[in-house]
Amino acid sequence: RGPANTQSGHAIMNKDDRFYYEWSLVNSASTAQNSVSNRKMLPCLKCKKTFSNPQSLKLHQRTHEDLKAYHCTECGKCFSSLQGLKLHNRTHTGLKPYKCTECGKRFTQSPHLKSHMVTHTGERPFLCTTCGKRFTQSSHLRSHITLFHVVNHSTCCYI
Repeated sequence: RGPANTQSGHAIMNKDDRFYYEWSLVNSASTAQNSVSNRKMLPCLKCKKTFSNPQSLKLHQRTHEDLKAYHCTECGKCFSSLQGLKLHNRTHTGLKPYKCTECGKRFTQSPHLKSHMVTHTGERPFLCTTCGKRFTQSSHLRSHITLFHVVNHSTCCYI
C-alpha cells in the first residue's frame, strides 16, 4: 500500500457549500490529522466563494472587476490577470505541459492533472457531509448536493 508515512487529502463540502481540504499524515502506528477547516475562511462578498488567505481572496476579487486589461490576440477574449491570459493561450497553441505518469495523458493546467489522477488511484476525496457519499470530483459532489439535498430538501440519498 506504499510507504509507512504517506500524505492524503480529502476535500469536504459543508452545508454552506464551502470546501475544506483536510490533510492527514498516515503512520503505521498512529494517525495525526491537521485540518485546514480550523483556519478562518475569508468570503468573497460578490459570490460567497471562500479563501484561506487574503492574497488568494484579493486575486479572486479581480475576476469580478469590469476592467479586464489582458486581451487575447487570437480571439479577443479578455482577462483580469496575465496568468488567466497565459492559461487561455494554451487553448490556441495546444500546449499541454502537464503529463500523467500513469497513462501519458496531457493537460493544460496542473489542477486538471491532479483531478485526473484519481482515475488511477480510485480515491474519492470529496465527501458529502449530509449522507457520507464520496466523489472523485468537486463538481460531482456539487451536483449530488443540488439533486439530492437542496432541491428535494432530503436528508438522505440512495447510494
